[in-house]
Amino acid sequence: MTSFQQARVEMGIRLRQLRETAGLSGKELAELLDWQPSKVSRLENARQSATDDDVSAWAAAVRAEPEELAELKERAAAIELRRSDWRHWAHSGLAASQEDVRGQEARATLFRVFEPGVIIGLLQTAEYSRHVFLTLKREYGATGELDAAVRVRMQRQEILYDASRTFRFIMPEAALRTKLAPSQVMQGQMDRLLAVTTLPTIELGIIPFEQQHPRCR
Repeated sequence: MTSFQQARVEMGIRLRQLRETAGLSGKELAELLDWQPSKVSRLENARQSATDDDVSAWAAAVRAEPEELAELKERAAAIELRRSDWRHWAHSGLAASQEDVRGQEARATLFRVFEPGVIIGLLQTAEYSRHVFLTLKREYGATGELDAAVRVRMQRQEILYDASRTFRFIMPEAALRTKLAPSQVMQGQMDRLLAVTTLPTIELGIIPFEQQHPRCR
């Protein structure tokens, strides 16, 4: 799952929570908004991105507080930005994009990285990376050769062994459990994460499922 899709999932969960709190079924909400019931389902199940107008109408229908509307609008804007970023990144070419990131990383000494949907790129195995790039090609029409993209991503990881750098990585447990590849590939990826945590340059934190999301506190 990409960060874009993860953001849509979180938006869908929040929209459903507001609807249920208002005591409305999906069909009832659709009638209030003069929408097809399928649209409510698509938004709640992350099969469609909510626009600014969509969240404004939804918030009005469920009588959300002003701060809740502001949060929904912020989420919708962030999703649209991520979608644009992913499309630009994908269409510039997989290997070329990896080279761009590698150039940026070469200028940094302290890395703080949070990735909500997949294993962080600098920590991926070659096999896991290949499945991530396959997903990008399928979902975003990304261009470029898979082998070249995987090769550059693996080359990027050489920086992990540079003692002058510090890496602080954070991922939710969901990123570890989302099965983007066959079981043997996922097992190899878990072994890789265990191995890199022994490097003195790396701090890796995992947010467990039972940890409440900061926005929900």
